[in-house]
Amino acid sequence: MEWNEYLSTINSGDPFVTRYYHYMRFLTILKYFQHICTKKSIKRCLDIGCNRGYFSKIFADNGTSVDAIDTNLVLSNVFQHPNINYIKTDIKNFASSEKYDLILFFEVMEHIPVEERQIVLKKIRQLLADDGLLIFSGPNCLSFMYGAGYCKEKYMHFFKHKTYHNWHYHISFFYFKSILESNDFVIKQWWTDGVFPIILDRMEEFLGRYIKSIVKADKTASKILKGFGSNYYCIIQKKVD
Repeated sequence: MEWNEYLSTINSGDPFVTRYYHYMRFLTILKYFQHICTKKSIKRCLDIGCNRGYFSKIFADNGTSVDAIDTNLVLSNVFQHPNINYIKTDIKNFASSEKYDLILFFEVMEHIPVEERQIVLKKIRQLLADDGLLIFSGPNCLSFMYGAGYCKEKYMHFFKHKTYHNWHYHISFFYFKSILESNDFVIKQWWTDGVFPIILDRMEEFLGRYIKSIVKADKTASKILKGFGSNYYCIIQKKVD
């Protein structure tokens, strides 16, 4: 997907820095989606925190039946598709007798209160088929981008006595890895991308002209600096005794 297509169909309203990292995430996940669509039969999919349903639609287009849930669901904004069942709810209150071949869990964990995360992961494990895949994504505070944000937050708190708290700056991929594995999941593959600290929205006009080259360079650098990207991903299966 080209940058202009991403802006016109998915996200043109967020600040440039947000759109850049979301675009990086979209390209990475899209590449893996194309791989599993050819290697694995996905009959049922659950998309947790579906937003407008752009990931749901990818699998729906391949004949997969998708349950797409989001607490802030706006039906007038979603991608309509006969294979997608949109439900306005959260994962804690979602009920289904089905087992899913694939569960998508992107950028949701960090919004769940710490004391409820174990409950949510237990629920996801119950919904995932024994041979199913869970694809997870979250922010990584060990990145240049969020590391800079963390330092800024501490500065604001110390010198200006503000208590602003941004969860992006406090969660590392080590935390995600630990909590997933402690809930009987096995991480089959993990990676991070988005290592460039693009933090100035006013640079969009200049950087936007070269976004394709920037993304290519960023992904190359991310392979070398694995663990320091802003976006953390992992491919997960249930631990089966």
